[in-house]
Amino acid sequence: MDYWIFIVTTQESDGREFVAEEVLRQRIEDKFWGLGEKTPNRKNVEQGDKVVFYIGNPVKSFAASAPLATGAFKLSKEEQDSFSHGTEFYRPPYGVRLKDIQVWDDRKPVSDLLPILDFIEN
Repeated sequence: MDYWIFIVTTQESDGREFVAEEVLRQRIEDKFWGLGEKTPNRKNVEQGDKVVFYIGNPVKSFAASAPLATGAFKLSKEEQDSFSHGTEFYRPPYGVRLKDIQVWDDRKPVSDLLPILDFIEN
């Protein structure tokens, strides 16, 4: 079993802004996380691995966690349509299914954790 950090940031797509918290909320509701063709380590993500969800600037906090219900898989056109919510932004070629998602009432600011996260250089 491995541990991963899935990062979500505010993005512009389809002529609108997708706020990081909105994206995280949608993916949690879907019990699915999209992965791109060039997502680092996509092929190494496996069922049973655990993830924490990090919301980037300006929030800079860990907000939720979940074990993976599946490893990374290529989505069929039907699955892409289902998870797209009518936008290209939510239409990734790959993804993982999530289970037992824990949304934290108290987010964990990364600044509070930096002293114990030796692997973070910047």
